[in-house]
Amino acid sequence: STLQSRGLGDVYKRQHLDSELPLDFASSTELQQVLLNLLNNSVDAMGSSGGRIQITTELRDQNIVIQIADNGIGIAKANLSRIFDPFYTTKPVGKGTGLGLSICYGIIKKIGGNIEVQSVKGEGTTFSIHLPIDKTSTEEVGPNHSPESKNE
Repeated sequence: STLQSRGLGDVYKRQHLDSELPLDFASSTELQQVLLNLLNNSVDAMGSSGGRIQITTELRDQNIVIQIADNGIGIAKANLSRIFDPFYTTKPVGKGTGLGLSICYGIIKKIGGNIEVQSVKGEGTTFSIHLPIDKTSTEEVGPNHSPESKNE
């Protein structure tokens, strides 16, 4: 599907979402803030030429893995080690505070997860979020399953 955003070029979104993921593994409000920030950064990285964003979710080794990949301008290798630092930004003055990725990092760490980035300048960036799930919350609640009631 196509996203139109902030007067930029066409952004094409592809999703590969695992329908069998547990639904109660983290604060939905905080996770929404993280994903929205990463998606906005992807759109910004594509600029007026537009591009592609791919969103993938899967269950891997008792972790929910969420990946957001884009084919934007990428992040220079020299900047990768600092992107989660508070107030660090590569955006022009007035376009970013340098807090978005720092906040994302803090939220993901607070819920016991990890966030990683892979990027190649001129080719794009992939953020990978790994969120652990408890064995007690791994009941499948996708479209083909419903949680069983628990006796307390």
